Amino acid sequence: IAALLVTFAMSLFGAFTINLVSGRTEKKSGLGGEFLSGLFAVFVAAPCTAPFLGGALSATLTLPVYLIPLIFFFIGIGFALPYFLLTVIPGLIQIIPKPGAWMEKFERIMGFVLLGASLYYISLLMPSFSPGVILGVLIFLLVLSFLLWIWGHWFGPTRTLKENFLSTAILLVLITFSGWFTLDFDQGPANGLISGNISSQEDFDPTLINALLEEHEAVLVDVWATW
Repeated sequence: IAALLVTFAMSLFGAFTINLVSGRTEKKSGLGGEFLSGLFAVFVAAPCTAPFLGGALSATLTLPVYLIPLIFFFIGIGFALPYFLLTVIPGLIQIIPKPGAWMEKFERIMGFVLLGASLYYISLLMPSFSPGVILGVLIFLLVLSFLLWIWGHWFGPTRTLKENFLSTAILLVLITFSGWFTLDFDQGPANGLISGNISSQEDFDPTLINALLEEHEAVLVDVWATW
């Protein structure tokens, strides 16, 4: 999730841009035509909305399965709501901010917001993994940001399809290798923070702890939480 948020943050910082080129479409009437118009509007808006929706969609990975359809339902409502309001109250178009330099600054600000969100997800690893694992994750995200910045110079509408495909393939290979070298989640907290031999590991039981203390046994209580 943190890597996904960093990817969207790099997009907001202007490291790379994915443009959707629309072709000529035939105007259709009826419910089918309205559906196609809405579908086309979602595709056209994807380059602008993906960095923001990425955080919401990535959060669905931590939610119960029955809540995932609700997330997509309300995303659809959010896409349709502006069109509905402008249809019902046409005068609202006068208060819509005009495009300008403020949009670029707003994108940069939201990029930092996504970086902060990625740090939050990384912090969830701290109780369960050693500092070495956390450092590896941070190094991977740094390498990922650098690779996306380089890829942004190779990929684009001015390049041929073959060049875009080749640059994307190289990017995926380099990301895979960097993750293989830097990410090692086998190092738990016991490997990184505890030295010595542990005779056994049991679930928390106050009665067992008291019994071991009466036998003058050393007891380590591991307390942590994930939010």
